[in-house]
Amino acid sequence: MSAFAAPRVLVALACTSLLCGCAASSGALGTATLDTVPTQRVVRDPFYPDSARAAADIGVIAVAVRELVRPERGIPRARAIVTNALGLTVRERLVDTTGVRVLDSIPAGVHTVEVRHDGYGDVRLTVPVAAGCRVVVEAYLAADAIGGAAGTAHRGQRGRATVTSCGRPFE
Repeated sequence: MSAFAAPRVLVALACTSLLCGCAASSGALGTATLDTVPTQRVVRDPFYPDSARAAADIGVIAVAVRELVRPERGIPRARAIVTNALGLTVRERLVDTTGVRVLDSIPAGVHTVEVRHDGYGDVRLTVPVAAGCRVVVEAYLAADAIGGAAGTAHRGQRGRATVTSCGRPFE
């Protein structure tokens, strides 16, 4: 691909959670997922392929945690937990004051990312990590409150997530 060619992008909305009552996605997005929220999945060619990480068979997961009703507002001190297919915790870190955390040296493979914060509903989704790839998880958490200030989500409203990954990890 030349430096000036447009990147290949595939966008799909996968509703694969127990909460929304949908079956696992099929077709091009054939792998079963454990998503607890509707998840938009974006596949792109890597802008900056990392050959050193690819050789080590590792990738990066960047997590951004935002409020559902005010997505410009980050949620500081949320907990991001990455577990592997065996259910073992690979990384568990708090996001910074802007709601962002980069988790480096994640082994290639399919992982579950869970984002938690007191006062908000949890978000859990399946994230494939390709070697040398940077995966971006944007988690939009819904406030778990009844009433509250203007702009606050109400009990029963679910969060959502967007996963941007490189390569062909969803096939």
